[in-house]
Amino acid sequence: MPTYNSRIVREQGGSVMALASGASLNLAAGAPLGASGGLILSGGSAQVGTTASLLVKPTATTGGQPYAILNIGPNQMWYAPGSAGSPTFSGSPGDFLWIANSASTSFWANVSNGTAGSNWRAIALLAGSQFVSGP
Repeated sequence: MPTYNSRIVREQGGSVMALASGASLNLAAGAPLGASGGLILSGGSAQVGTTASLLVKPTATTGGQPYAILNIGPNQMWYAPGSAGSPTFSGSPGDFLWIANSASTSFWANVSNGTAGSNWRAIALLAGSQFVSGP
């Protein structure tokens, strides 16, 4: 473990950079922070400022299919661009789905019993003219 004479220490070989308590890492505008192997926050938090954006799976906004954007234990939160019509894909009991289009938005929960396929139940039809009729 390095001795901290300053708040940021680059260890020999350049493979580890340690930031002591109170240190910060500032990236200039346009400078990306990449993490192809994953980024782990333990005991901390990530904050997105009021003028910033957080993009999760940018290609999800252009496809016509559902994308899992958040995994929570055995369940997933899905996003699907498109009309607010009934979901046509299978999910697990307890999954949530947000379907959004500029004209329609809906929120669904999978209430199936896990043995006979998916049973999506509309729990919020928020906006638009393409509301689904059904359960």
